[in-house]
Amino acid sequence: MALSITNLNPVETTASVNPCQNYVHRFLIEWDKTQGTISYPLNVFIHFLLPEQVSFTLNVGDITFEDADVIQFQKDFEIPRRPATNSVIYVATPTGSVSDEINFTPVSNWDILNITTTTDPNSVTTASVSIASNNTTFLNFETSLDDVTYDATNTQILPTPGDYTIYVRDQYGCIKSQGVTASGTSIFVNKNDYNFISLLNTIAFTKYQPNALSNFSNTLSYAEQTSLNYGNTPYIYPSTDVLKFQFRSNFEVNEVHLLQCGESLSTITPLKVTDNLNQKDIRDMQLYKGADGFIRLFNNGTGSIYTESSEDVFDPIGNNALDGTLIVYQNVGDFIEIQGSGVVEILEIENIQGQGQTLKVNLTTNLAVGSYIVTTYFSRLNYEVYEFELGMNVISGATQLGIVMSSTADFDELNPLDSLVFLSEPFDVGTINEDYFKFTWSNSENNQIIWQTGIECFAYFKKLYNPIFEPFDTNDVYTTDTEKTMLESEFYESHIFVLDALPTNVARQIGYITSSDNLLINGLNYVKEETPEITGLVGSNLYSVSLKLTLSDNYNSNSDSGTEEIINGSISGINGFLTI
Repeated sequence: MALSITNLNPVETTASVNPCQNYVHRFLIEWDKTQGTISYPLNVFIHFLLPEQVSFTLNVGDITFEDADVIQFQKDFEIPRRPATNSVIYVATPTGSVSDEINFTPVSNWDILNITTTTDPNSVTTASVSIASNNTTFLNFETSLDDVTYDATNTQILPTPGDYTIYVRDQYGCIKSQGVTASGTSIFVNKNDYNFISLLNTIAFTKYQPNALSNFSNTLSYAEQTSLNYGNTPYIYPSTDVLKFQFRSNFEVNEVHLLQCGESLSTITPLKVTDNLNQKDIRDMQLYKGADGFIRLFNNGTGSIYTESSEDVFDPIGNNALDGTLIVYQNVGDFIEIQGSGVVEILEIENIQGQGQTLKVNLTTNLAVGSYIVTTYFSRLNYEVYEFELGMNVISGATQLGIVMSSTADFDELNPLDSLVFLSEPFDVGTINEDYFKFTWSNSENNQIIWQTGIECFAYFKKLYNPIFEPFDTNDVYTTDTEKTMLESEFYESHIFVLDALPTNVARQIGYITSSDNLLINGLNYVKEETPEITGLVGSNLYSVSLKLTLSDNYNSNSDSGTEEIINGSISGINGFLTI
């Protein structure tokens, strides 16, 4: 036959006038001169679904190659996008000669089916684009947030909460867009802002509320509204001391600032000693579809526990017992992730004979029965514990500690004190002599201070008198917040300590300190016998504090942690659960 056609496929580099409706397809049409003489015009017919067709003409000016044997027309035709795969093209001459028709696949039209968003435990939102098209042959997609820079992926990271427009482009120049909102709130962790610092810390802190009216709970001792305000009563420490502090937070940014006259002198980065928030458990679970159409997951069979070395790359780190019970943190209403199926909600926890506890999840997709990797997101507690140290050798003059807490999105690095949450009483370097009692305390049962991580606190309080000895009889059970019973004590005698005038916040702190289950004064163990007697100077912020304590030197405690277990200096802390 004199006429033949070769399909050279769509042309990506040649844009159509209306790229979402049309595209450019290239064909090679040849006339074999040995079969006869060509007559013009050649009529090109492209059929999609009959009777739909488009037609073109070829003339001498369209020849792209000619020799003694053949004439060639390499022609780009702008044709409609169509989903049909049974499209055909053929060529006819004015004299009736017709080429063989050939089948070809056109570029399909398409649309954005939907854009789904997932927010990970760190509140990072990812938008994923799905495309609706009857035929994706020849189609490759890119996405963009600005219609300028495109990435060869169907996902985009939405950096902050807010409204976005996702642009989708194929290689033929068709661009479509759709709006999407990033909430910025993790679907895995329902996190409310949390912060806490105890009066059991070495130096007392208050919540920083710059615009609030002064009251007992938010006013530092030196800033009280009293007629006689003694601001020259800071804590005093020798320059060789190293102080330790601890607080709780679920904020991403946590900083400690040394302050003088309200200005930051330097910054201390606290050590995070727990691993409570935004945990992942990754393990094999068995999957099947229930009679009601919903997917079920259970632990019964064989499988592995994994760690995620990189995104969607899971490395086995142990064997999953698959004993028919769920992990502790799988609860109704929480979200889990099934590999290949995305994030789903736990609708119900069922106890099914023969397989144990079973998760019914919000998924009805047809999935093959078998083992799937399941990721459970959870938080052990709703905060992390942070510790930091301060060497008094860097202090010169009355100084305060300010603790800054903020979300990453709200934190201003140029103005960090805008996120100040806690502010300490003032402290200074000075000479400690026989006029001071050294109080050393730590706590295990009342975990405002997490003793197990190694923090131990101490402070020096100026004494009004030397301890007064007050003997008593046989009672060996004394009042503390932990109802500690002394065992094997070498002493059963009361001592009365009278501390010189203390500011309000420090006097309040003494009540906490004497309730600690491990209290030493000048190196000897004491247990609180009576509530401290606090007497204030009228109109002043100063108080005299009288303490009746029981000397119990060389004793063993019946609490979970005795004095022999004190860890002098925090190392890396403990991972995960803290007993509270």
